[in-house]
Amino acid sequence: MSVLDGCRKLLEIEQRLRELRVELAHASLVGQLPLDSEDIQILQGMLKAEFEDIAFDFSTFKEHGRLSLSCFLVWAGIKDYEEGAYWPSVISALGINGDSWQQRLGELFLDALKRYEFTIFRCGGHRFVTQILLHGGIPDHCLNNYFEKVLYPIAIGKLTTDVSDTEELIHEWRARTSLYQTTDKPVRRFLEEGGKPAADFFVRCIEMAEAARDGERALSPDEIGLPERIVQKFSEWWNRFSQPMLTERAITLNRPYIEMDLYGEVRCILPEQVIPYNGDSPIFFHAFADDRSIRSVEILYHVKGNRIITDSIDCYLPPASSYAVRLEQAPHLERTWSFKGLDSGWMAFDERGLLIKQSELPPKLLWIALNRQAKFDSNISEQLCGTNDWEDFCFCLIDVSNLESLSLVNENGETVELPLAVSREVTLQGKLLSDCKAGGLAVFTEKLPVVTIPLTQPDEINSWSIYAEAIGAANETVKWIALREVAQIRENGSAVIPLNHAALLGDRLAGEFRVKLKVRGALGHDRQLRFAFIRDFEYEFDRAFYLADETPHINALTQHSIKISSEDDRVEIVQRDGLAEISGDDGRFLTLNLETEQSQRLSLTVAIPRIRWTARGLANNQAVVWLSKPLEIQLEDFEASDDPLLIVQLPVKDKTACRLELEGADHFCEEPIRHGEARFNLGRFRDSIRALNKPVVRFSVSFNDSARGEQKIHTLIVRTRWTVGRFECRDIRTLSIRWEDRGSYRNRALRLWNLLKVWEPPIEFNIPDGVSEIKINVLASQLPAGDYRAELYLRGEFDVEPSVLPPAKNNDDVFEVSIGEQELISDLLSPQVTFRRYLMRRLAGYEHSLNLSTYELNERDLKDLARILVFLVSEARHLEAKQLWFADLRTQIRQNRVRTLMREEIKSLAETGDDRTKERLRELCQTIGLSVNSLIPFALNSNVQFDNGTAKFRGIIKWFETAGMRANEDPWDLVSLEYAHDQTRKVKLSFVSEMKPVSSDVPLTEFRVDTTTTRRTIRRGN
Repeated sequence: MSVLDGCRKLLEIEQRLRELRVELAHASLVGQLPLDSEDIQILQGMLKAEFEDIAFDFSTFKEHGRLSLSCFLVWAGIKDYEEGAYWPSVISALGINGDSWQQRLGELFLDALKRYEFTIFRCGGHRFVTQILLHGGIPDHCLNNYFEKVLYPIAIGKLTTDVSDTEELIHEWRARTSLYQTTDKPVRRFLEEGGKPAADFFVRCIEMAEAARDGERALSPDEIGLPERIVQKFSEWWNRFSQPMLTERAITLNRPYIEMDLYGEVRCILPEQVIPYNGDSPIFFHAFADDRSIRSVEILYHVKGNRIITDSIDCYLPPASSYAVRLEQAPHLERTWSFKGLDSGWMAFDERGLLIKQSELPPKLLWIALNRQAKFDSNISEQLCGTNDWEDFCFCLIDVSNLESLSLVNENGETVELPLAVSREVTLQGKLLSDCKAGGLAVFTEKLPVVTIPLTQPDEINSWSIYAEAIGAANETVKWIALREVAQIRENGSAVIPLNHAALLGDRLAGEFRVKLKVRGALGHDRQLRFAFIRDFEYEFDRAFYLADETPHINALTQHSIKISSEDDRVEIVQRDGLAEISGDDGRFLTLNLETEQSQRLSLTVAIPRIRWTARGLANNQAVVWLSKPLEIQLEDFEASDDPLLIVQLPVKDKTACRLELEGADHFCEEPIRHGEARFNLGRFRDSIRALNKPVVRFSVSFNDSARGEQKIHTLIVRTRWTVGRFECRDIRTLSIRWEDRGSYRNRALRLWNLLKVWEPPIEFNIPDGVSEIKINVLASQLPAGDYRAELYLRGEFDVEPSVLPPAKNNDDVFEVSIGEQELISDLLSPQVTFRRYLMRRLAGYEHSLNLSTYELNERDLKDLARILVFLVSEARHLEAKQLWFADLRTQIRQNRVRTLMREEIKSLAETGDDRTKERLRELCQTIGLSVNSLIPFALNSNVQFDNGTAKFRGIIKWFETAGMRANEDPWDLVSLEYAHDQTRKVKLSFVSEMKPVSSDVPLTEFRVDTTTTRRTIRRGN
C-alpha cells in the first residue's frame, strides 16, 4: 500500500469511527465496531507514531485518537490475551517502554468510554484490564473452551432452563460445577459481568449453535449479528468437534419467583413442577438467605400418568443480600436457583410486586425496598411500611419512565446511584385471555398482537431487524427481516409491527410464538418476546368461585375445527359444534390441550377461581398449608402466637372490601383486596375471644361479589383444649372419675368407648362446670364390664359427629379405663354363646368357643365383624384381623352371600367415615383380600406399572367368580391385568399398593413369567 493510499485509508477509518461513535452511543461494546485486521494494523501504526511525539503529555492527544486507542486496546485483548497476560503485548506493539504506561493507557481507555458514552461495566477485577477484556467479549484463545463448555451443553438440551431466559441459563450453568469450573476465566467473567450486551451476545451465539445442531445452513455474520471472527471460529470448531447428541432434552423446571406481597413483606414462590415419575421418593423444597437455611419442607404432589405434578409452595423471606432456592428428589434431581437481594442496599419490584431480575431498572413504575432511614432524590408516588422481618424497611413506588438518573442516600449518608436502563421498552399489545396461561406465557386472542418499539428518531428504524417463529413447529422457516419492511411509524415516534404480516407469522390459528429484535452492529438493544395465541376462544365458569371440595364446570366456545382434550382422567369434556362442556379437576388449575386441523397445538392452563386461606405466625412454628375448609387451631397455640395472621386469597377485583368477623361478638375488621389477597391481624381479637368464654369460637370472612352479592365463608375455628394432668378411675357399680386440669373450662364432656364392643357408639356424659371429679351411676346393662377408652373433650356448637372408630390411644386427652374386671371374666366364661360374645372373647384374647360350622352369619353379624376388623387394623393388629377373617371364619367367608354383605358394609363405612376411617379401610381390604371399588386408587381401564412392565387394569375379579381355586386356598379377590398381545394375568389384591398409574400413552408390554413374578400370579391366572 502506498503512503497516499495509507493516508486515505486512515482518514476513512477516522471518519467511520466518528460516525460509529454517534450511531452506537449508549449501547455498544468497543469490540463490536466493524473493523478488520487491516484497519487495526493502520491504527497501530498511527498510535505508535503519535506516542513517539507526545511522550507523557496527553493534552495534545487528538480526540479521535482516544477512540482509536480504545479500539486497539480491545483488539489486543481479543487477539493476544492468554492466561492472564495482557500488557506486555500492548507495550511491545506500540513501541513504548516501562510499566508506567499501563496506568496512562488505562486512564485514556476509561476516559474514552465516558466521552463516547460506551458501556462501563459494574465489575471487580483489575480496574483497566477487566473493562478492556469485557469490551472485547471473549478472547480468541478462549473461544473453543466457550463453545465446548457453554454453547454445546445448551444446544444439545443438557440444561433444564428454556433458552430464552439467558439469565437463568447462566445461573444453571454456574451450578453445574463440572462445566463452570472447567470454563476459562475470561468466559465466566464476560457472561457473568457483561450485562445486557453479554446477554445479547449469548443469545445470538445460541441461535448460531442451534442452527448448526439442526443441520441448517451456516448463518452469516450479518444475519446473526456477531463479529466475523466468532462465526468463523465456531464453524471451524463445529466441523471438527464431534460428540453424540442427546436423544431427548432434559426436563424444563419452572423457575421460582420472588415478590413483595403489598403488605410490607417479601416471599418466594416455587410454582408447580411437572417431572417424570421416579418412584415414591420424596421431593424437598429448601430456601436460603445469605447461605442460611430458612425453610426446608417436603412438597406434596400427585401422579398423573407417568408424571409427577407438585403443589406450589411459598416461603416468606427475611432481608438478606442474596437468596437461593433448591428443589431436590433423590437420586437424580437437584436444582438450585439464585437471586440477588439487598447487596446494594435496595431491591426493585415491578408494579405488581414481582422482583426485577435484570441488572438495570426498566423504565416503568417500580417498587423499591430500602432501609427506612434512606432517602430518594426523586418524587415518591406511594410508600408502604414493611412488616414483621421487614419492619426496618419501606417500599417506595416510583415512576422511573422519564428519569435520566435515580439515586438515594442510604442510612450511612452515602449516595447510591441506581442503574437505569437506557433502552426503550418493547411491548406486545393485543387482547389477553384473563386468568389463563400457556406454559407460563400470556395468551392473546382474537388476532395476533402487535409489537411496539419507541424510536428516538424516524431513521433509527433502519438499524433494526426482526424475525418471528412458532415454537416447536416443524419446518418453521426462520428469516431475519429489516424492520422497515414490516413496520409502521406512528405519530408518537414509535414503530408498530403487526405480527400477522405475511413476512412474519401470517395467518395463524393457535400456538406458542417467539419474536426477536436486534440492532445491526450493536449489542445491548436485543429484545426477545414470547407469547401464546388462540384466535377464537372464550370460556366461562358456572360459578364465581369454588371451595376445595367443589367441582368446577366450564363452558368454552371456540372454532369447531379445534379439538379440546385433557390428560387428566378426572376431567370430562363433551364437545360439539365449537361448544365444549368441561368439568372435573379438584386443583387450582385446569390444563386443556387444544389442537387444530393443521396440527397447531397449544396447552392452556386455566386458573380455577378458588377461595383459599392460611395462617402465619402461629406458636411453635406451626406451618399451615393453604386450605378451603375451616382451619382449626387450639386456643393455647393462639394465645402463645406473637403476631398471628390470617391470609385469604379471593378471586375478586383489587380494592374490594373484605371483612373478618368473630361470630358471637361485635368485633370485626376490614381490609382491601390487594392483588387477590387480604391479610388480617388475628391478635386484635384476643380480648374478644376471652370475653366470649366459649370452648369453640368461629371466624367468618365476607365480601361482595358483583355477580351474587354478599358472600360469607367460615375460615377459622379456635378451640379450647381441655388439658388434663392426672386421671383416676375407681369402680364397683358406681364409676368414680377424678382428674387434675389447669385453668377453668366450661362445657366439658366425657365419651366412653367400649373396646370389646366397638360396634356400639360411645356413651357420653356431661361434666358440670368447676368440678374435678364425677360419679357415674348407670345400670350394668348400660355400662357393662370391660375395657374402655375415655375421651375428654369440650363441647361446642360447631362440633361434628364422633368418628366410627375409638380415638387413638396416644392422644393427651385419651385414657384407658377398665371396669369390673372380675365381672368381665365371669361374663366372658358364661356358657351362653352368641356371635357378639364370641367377638368379645376374640378381642379380649380368649379362645373362641362358637361352632361356626353350624352357625350362619347374618347381616347384623357382618356389620359387627366389619367394625371389629377395622378397629384391629387401626390398632396395628393386622395379624389378629387376618387370623379372625381367614382362620376362624374359613367356612363362612367362602360363601358368596357373606362376602357380598361384608363388601356392602365396607362400602357403607367408606362413604360415611372420616379420612382416618377410609385410610384404615384401605389397609383392611389388602389385609383380608376383599375389594371395594371405591377404595381402589386408579380408574378402570387405566394403565399401571407393575413388576417393571406396563399393563391395563381391567378391574377386580371376585374370588367366587374365579375358576380353578382350590379348597385349601385363602379366598382372595384378584386384580385382572391385560398386557400386550391380549396376555392376561391375575394377581392378589394385596399387590395393588405396588401398582403405579402411568400415562395412557405408555405402550403395554409383554408379560413374561420369571422368579420375581411367579409368586404374584394366581394359579391358572395366565
